[in-house]
Amino acid sequence: GFVTAGHVIEADDYCFYNQKTFGRCTKSYPNGAKADAAFVVPDNSNITYDLTNNINGDTLAVLSTKTSLPGAGTYVNM
Repeated sequence: GFVTAGHVIEADDYCFYNQKTFGRCTKSYPNGAKADAAFVVPDNSNITYDLTNNINGDTLAVLSTKTSLPGAGTYVNM
């Protein structure tokens, strides 16, 4: 699965890739909670996709893979 912003998708909602359903959100903590995150489980084996840390497929725009334990209220970009 993968993590996205909680204000983007609610629990039990579906995600789409190229206008086709490919996964369901199992947990969502929307903006205003202690976290703004949602976990999506891919569930459509008919869709091929590659999870990357590239932004919009741009290999020159790469999100960091470093992890840390930010304090409460810290902004985290994902």
